Order: sequence, then structure tokens, then C-alpha cells
Amino acid sequence: MSKHAHIIVFGGFFDPPHEGHLALVKTASRRFPKAQIYVVPSFAPPQTTDKEKLPQATYEQRQMMCHLLFEELEHVEVSNVEKNLSSPNYSLHTLLYFKDLYKPERLSFLMGDDQLKSFTKWHEYKKILEIADLLVAARDDATDREQNWNGQPEFDGKVEFIRNQLSAAQSRLIRENKNEHSDWLDPKVAAYANRHLIYQ
Repeated sequence: MSKHAHIIVFGGFFDPPHEGHLALVKTASRRFPKAQIYVVPSFAPPQTTDKEKLPQATYEQRQMMCHLLFEELEHVEVSNVEKNLSSPNYSLHTLLYFKDLYKPERLSFLMGDDQLKSFTKWHEYKKILEIADLLVAARDDATDREQNWNGQPEFDGKVEFIRNQLSAAQSRLIRENKNEHSDWLDPKVAAYANRHLIYQ
């Protein structure tokens, strides 16, 4: 059964989710108004000993903050699918879940420009390109870069840049000093983080 013709998956740790994440989802929603967007917080922490890369908030807390941030947007849903997938989970497995469940005509993975630069290092990235295209946030006119990426045989028209509202927000900086960067947080998210003593 195909519930949606176009599904956009937006994954990440969202530790915490901030205005930059919200701006990107809004941009994608305006660009593809009929698409269903799934925000998918990562469940398992990365295999690293670097404490800066480990989430400070629990999975349940990150889920709740995402619900608070995105709850008023149409055609946007926060998914807990990665909690139920086998570990270690990779983006490919998440995309396969949505592909197999909904069988959409088009499946897209929404990402930031910095993620595209390291995409060829991702787990089985070529298989990702077999089932999905990449929607990449760009802060400028990226026509030339889009053509360059799509000109590579392994990408073959799989990359689309979308102009995104400029935001300096970074989850890492919020974790390091929430008070200094409180303007990057939605008031409901900030109140939740304060109530649960996250990022103190």
C-alpha cells in the first residue's frame, strides 16, 4: 500500500532540535507541499569514545523535543522507527523501512550541505542512491554544484539542492552553552530542556 507518493526522511540525533532543523523542514515542505516528511531521531549512539559526539539527552527526551518543535507543521511526523530497528542501524536501513512499508513513488533523504561532503563515506552509500535521492540544503544558488554532483556517474541525477534559510544554529554549541544560544531553541523545547535539566 502506498500511503504517500513522495516521502522525505530527515534523520539525525537532534540533541537538541533547533531553529536550523525547523527551517530546513519548512523549506522542504514549501518546495514539496504534497510530500510527507518523517523526522527520524537516531536511537543508538555512534560507535565512538568521543564524549562530545554522544547525545546528552536520552532517546525519549530527543523524541519529545522533536515533537514539540515540529508538532504544528502539516505533513510532518516524528517517527520512532529507529528504536525498533536492529542495532547498529544505518541510514540505509531506515530508508529501506520506509520504502518497504509505504512503497512511495519517490523517496528522498533530507540533509545538510556538510553531510553531502562526507556522503561517500557513509555505510553502503551506493545502495542508498539506488533507492532514494538526496535533498541538500544550500545557503546560496547551488546550480553549478548540483550539476557537478549529478555529473558523476554514481550519483546520476540523484542530488537536488534546495535554498534554505541561513541559520548558524548548531546542536553542539547549544549543548556546550545553552544559555548563550537559547535563541536557537524554540521556547517549548527550551522549557522542556530546563524542566528535565538537560544541557546544564
